[in-house]
Amino acid sequence: MVNNGNGYTQMAGGLTRTAAEEGNLIIANQLGGLSKDTWIIAPEPERIVDVLKEPAEEEPLYNTAVLPSHTGENLFWVGRYTERVLGNARFLRTVVQYITEGNRLMEKNDIHTEQCLLKALTQYSYTYPGFLESRKKTENPWPELKDILFNESRAGSLKSNYNLFSRSVFAIREHWSTDAWRLLRSMEEEWMSGHENNNINIAIINPLNSLITSMVAFMGLNRESISREHGWAILDAGRKIEYSSLLVNMLLATLINKHPEEVEYNLQESVLTSNESLVNYRYKYRAPIQLGLVLDLMLFDPNNPRSLQYQLDRLKVNLDVLPDLRYNNQASEHNKLITKLFGLLELAHKGHLTELDKKKWKYKNLETFLLNVKQLLDEIPEVISRVYFEHAQVQKQLFFANNNG
Repeated sequence: MVNNGNGYTQMAGGLTRTAAEEGNLIIANQLGGLSKDTWIIAPEPERIVDVLKEPAEEEPLYNTAVLPSHTGENLFWVGRYTERVLGNARFLRTVVQYITEGNRLMEKNDIHTEQCLLKALTQYSYTYPGFLESRKKTENPWPELKDILFNESRAGSLKSNYNLFSRSVFAIREHWSTDAWRLLRSMEEEWMSGHENNNINIAIINPLNSLITSMVAFMGLNRESISREHGWAILDAGRKIEYSSLLVNMLLATLINKHPEEVEYNLQESVLTSNESLVNYRYKYRAPIQLGLVLDLMLFDPNNPRSLQYQLDRLKVNLDVLPDLRYNNQASEHNKLITKLFGLLELAHKGHLTELDKKKWKYKNLETFLLNVKQLLDEIPEVISRVYFEHAQVQKQLFFANNNG
């Protein structure tokens, strides 16, 4: 500080003398006083800013366009391929477990059941000609079963479907969480390990168990991490459509033809097992497995998450989220198809479905009902694709955050 006559001027630097003891106003070198250099580096105290609490100058900008049409289509097919891989893996595991754990070649009905399941697997997975080609394949099913599982060049094989699933997942890689990517990276390694082994449990059952567990985990991670917006709606719609189609195909392949009572029991139990509904059946009905009750649980029960009724209820919720493209107040095409499906379920008479046509020795009414359902289910993805996934023009934003119709 420098005295300028009228006051003091603070210099940029100087020498400061201090007493040796706090509170001592007498400052002298003889009494132990100290001298220290003093520098002023700013005209005023520096403001300390906490970057974590500093308010933003502007509100963050949100992208109002949510889902491009290409992304929507890939999400739709991820949902479909997820259920396709899972459904085929479960049914294949059910068939293999029946062959390995049952009294194979011991009883006539066991052999009959095995042949029916193998043929049903071909119909269910669309791996024709498969076990429908010759009796030799049903007598030694293991080469064909391994081919259905691992031959990636064969349409309908589990490996082929998994590759389709994988391509769709990678096409929209930004939608999956870190844990989902860890799971996806390990899935194929675990699934493929040991498939060259001659031990059936290691070569087929273990890879199937691992794949099923991983696919269920993938779906669970998606439920936790994907925002409940249009992307989730189109993904889940794909799942519901695919599972419904697979369920109808399985019922057509296993329950239409009349068989000896024990064989029919085995086939109905296999349907429940493949659809994770056996425990639910035993808990709800507390009765031996029978066709009428199996159909009630798998087709009409609105509280069974594996039933057709439940799947269609959730599918309608998902499709109602899609942009409203009605013209002249007419319902959209996919809503018309859903309404027709609900009508078929509501008008179906359960006793009528289980009536046996003794001339053709099959449950003809059930077959007709399921074929009608299948036809409508097959039309829904075609309508969705035609309306929402048209990429002939420049890619456009398909869905928007504020959906006002």
